Amino acid sequence: MVFKTVLNDAVRSNNLLKNPIKGYPELTEPPRDLTYWSKDEIKTFLDYVKDAPFYDLYAVTLNTGMRLGEILGLQWDKVDFVNGQIVVSRTLGRSGLKHTTKTHKARFIPMNGKVKAILEKRFKKRLNDQFVFTEANGDHHDYNHVTERHFMVAQREAGLTKIIRFHDLRHTFASHFMMNGGSLYTLQKLLGHSDIQTTTIYEHLDSEFLRQSIDLIRFE
Repeated sequence: MVFKTVLNDAVRSNNLLKNPIKGYPELTEPPRDLTYWSKDEIKTFLDYVKDAPFYDLYAVTLNTGMRLGEILGLQWDKVDFVNGQIVVSRTLGRSGLKHTTKTHKARFIPMNGKVKAILEKRFKKRLNDQFVFTEANGDHHDYNHVTERHFMVAQREAGLTKIIRFHDLRHTFASHFMMNGGSLYTLQKLLGHSDIQTTTIYEHLDSEFLRQSIDLIRFE
């Protein structure tokens, strides 16, 4: 996947006519262990960064399950305060802003009270009429800097022993959603998975689902 990305960038910059491995499937890898923070770890981290510039970005990510590119690409025209929802239809990545998502489909994420309060506050004090999350000068954040320069550093400074990737904030949202009684089908819609099989990695966290399933077999 990394090699494909390099070649695709070479094509975009006119250093290569076409990607010679376009269409080749990626090598299969064993599934990555599901990594997410506990409630205590979430609290420790958010308490530490509560006065930091990136607090709002972290808090909204944890409360929506949005991907890094999606939250960096979020613009005010996709924040619907009237209906209390976020429309996810853009991504901001290493190659710039794209008017599409990973699955090429827009999705709608309801705002809980925490997310709505953060976004209303940011809207009143906005430095940019386009992007929701910006630098102090109003420019949008650099995708390459958020994780290494800010997120990873903040975790270590907060004293956390479980150091996670930014994408694991998405896993944290999904895991706690299921552990608090959410349905797999609803989670699929919130995360924007095109295939329910992708969402089933969180299925085992649904304790109610497991309790109901075990009652299917009972020997007296």
